[in-house]
Amino acid sequence: MSLIIEDLHVESSGREILRGIDLEVKEGETHIIVGPNGAGKSSLLYTIAGIPKYVVKKGRIILNSEDITRLQPHERVRRGLCLMHQFQPQIKTIKVSDLENILISKFGINELAVKAREILEIDNLRNRYLFTNMSGGERKRLELYLTLLTNPKIVLLDEPDSGVDVDSLVKISEVINLIISSSLTCILVTHRGDIVNMLRKVDRVHVMCNGKIVESNGKDMLDRVLKSGFRKICERLRDKRE
Repeated sequence: MSLIIEDLHVESSGREILRGIDLEVKEGETHIIVGPNGAGKSSLLYTIAGIPKYVVKKGRIILNSEDITRLQPHERVRRGLCLMHQFQPQIKTIKVSDLENILISKFGINELAVKAREILEIDNLRNRYLFTNMSGGERKRLELYLTLLTNPKIVLLDEPDSGVDVDSLVKISEVINLIISSSLTCILVTHRGDIVNMLRKVDRVHVMCNGKIVESNGKDMLDRVLKSGFRKICERLRDKRE
């Protein structure tokens, strides 16, 4: 599936947080989004996923030639678009196995999720309550697995590498490489380069500052940006506005 974003302006709680995003992700491509805190990276993913808090004031989100800008989140999931959240709520009334069974009944069993379950060691978590008293690595591994149970065609990954131990990072990156090998379309937000260097293929890296994409290039750009920081790039945007 392909994704096209055209001149996207978004508000949340009455404040403009995305200021004219243009982005095209072709089917099977993997794009990385980096930038300083508050740049709008996660907000972009939440907007694509249709989270109601993020209100589109201008622009369009086009999924496989269909304008989905006004669709509800569940309608986007049915079309194959799913978000892996950065933060997961603790739910003390639902076991992992219960939600797993619900998702399988709705979306069926897919080979990618079966492989991910083994790599991410989900069997060790199935009898526990959802995200309750779990380490950062366990929460991220579980969230990635639940995302894949929806049988997505486009996967939005919001900082899958934050707050995880090295062992979990290796497992998560292995599953993301399976996603890439399966020719799914993938957009990944990250603050650090570790996980990117573990990926087999990256088609494009985008730098966001103050609600805008200010630079896009190949994977080599990431090392340069992470070494020098985001200040110069963001100052360039500020100078243009002035």
